[in-house]
Amino acid sequence: MKLKTKSGEIIINLDIYPLEAIYITSYSFVDRFYIFIDKVNNHIKVFLKPKENIKLSLNACKGMFMNELLNNSLRLMISKRTQKLREMIVKEALFFSQPKEEIESLLSDPVNRNDKADDWKKDPLGISDTWEKSQRKRNKKR
Repeated sequence: MKLKTKSGEIIINLDIYPLEAIYITSYSFVDRFYIFIDKVNNHIKVFLKPKENIKLSLNACKGMFMNELLNNSLRLMISKRTQKLREMIVKEALFFSQPKEEIESLLSDPVNRNDKADDWKKDPLGISDTWEKSQRKRNKKR
């Protein structure tokens, strides 16, 4: 970080950290700092200017910012990877929250029966695959 009259500058590579994570991290620091964000080529510059007397050094604040940025980047990555699973869980929960009679009528209907009753047997996310099988699938996609 380059220190400029009690303000700090952090340069972040967009190839490593997503812009959304930078915004989330910056927002978590707005109670203690004035935040200025600028884009230069494929980098984001974040300027931190303390609002009040911060007892930490600006280098320590930069470290805290970068740790939080890493945390938020990982959260976004996990969120994207598990999105289909979360949607499937919510869909099943909403389906089975209907009255029992309505569920039975949907399951007894031949058109809906094929779509709904055997959904639990399908494995669209490959959860039941062994590690070796999932690695073979992953390598084929590359």
